[in-house]
Amino acid sequence: MEKKKIAVFEPPDSYDEIRRLVHGILVKADALDELPTPIGKLFETSRIKECRNLPDPQSSYLSSLTSQARELFQSAMQKIRGIADLRTRVVYIPRQDTDPRILFAQGHELGHQCMAWHNVNRAYQDDDSSLSPSVKLKFEQEANCFSAETIFQGSRFTKRARDYTAEFKSIFALSAKYGSSIQATAWRFIEEQDIPVAALHYYPSNWQIDEFGNSVFTLWKVTASPTFRQLCNDTMAVPTELRTGHPWLAAYPMTTVVDGEESVDCGPNGSIRFIWQSWWNQHALIVLLRRRPFLRIM
Repeated sequence: MEKKKIAVFEPPDSYDEIRRLVHGILVKADALDELPTPIGKLFETSRIKECRNLPDPQSSYLSSLTSQARELFQSAMQKIRGIADLRTRVVYIPRQDTDPRILFAQGHELGHQCMAWHNVNRAYQDDDSSLSPSVKLKFEQEANCFSAETIFQGSRFTKRARDYTAEFKSIFALSAKYGSSIQATAWRFIEEQDIPVAALHYYPSNWQIDEFGNSVFTLWKVTASPTFRQLCNDTMAVPTELRTGHPWLAAYPMTTVVDGEESVDCGPNGSIRFIWQSWWNQHALIVLLRRRPFLRIM
């Protein structure tokens, strides 16, 4: 087993300002506690127009870009998830994606429009894996943060998440309630818990098959609640690769949840017994670890 560092959410410096901005928009739109967040109300309140199709090659938006930016746009047409035209207060969100990804893209582009300090470039063009060179990483992180705050409605999600048992059944229910992807919900759900709980995210290694014909899954990240991180001193010994036959992979390629118990080396606190659940979402294997409760002696 290799020690793996637990990923910690590091908010941008403007996080508090973003939370206040989102809360203000939710209040003004009378959208607090309306779930999923009625993103259309937020666009209307913010006086932002949303177009469901990308601009055509003859549009004024494209004609305003440099030739290099136009070439980038045309080459990335199939991957673009959203565009914010800051001059005209219009966003373009194509509809060929899943509903949770569309919702996140809507929140992201709304963020570019509503955060006044972003209004320094003529346009932003976002896709699955890259950004226009004119977009600074900081602005991208802020827009992602804005979208997450919009979807989960800040501290209101914390209160709800802690009313649920730390298991996939709860994550599925919250995902449906908030209209977010299950993986995004799992990440946020874990980080908001006040009990020791973690999630391990494994991805197939390019659908790699080893010399024995086994599928190989590689650990991407470990996310955890603050109490779990404290328990494990921010590192834990977990498999960095999973192969056919490992109990956690019993969930693959099904879509059902499997469970069991496992002892994990948590450094200074030694070996700790956890209840685990694993689930395959067709893209990644997610493993939840929850500390086994102590038995009460009556």
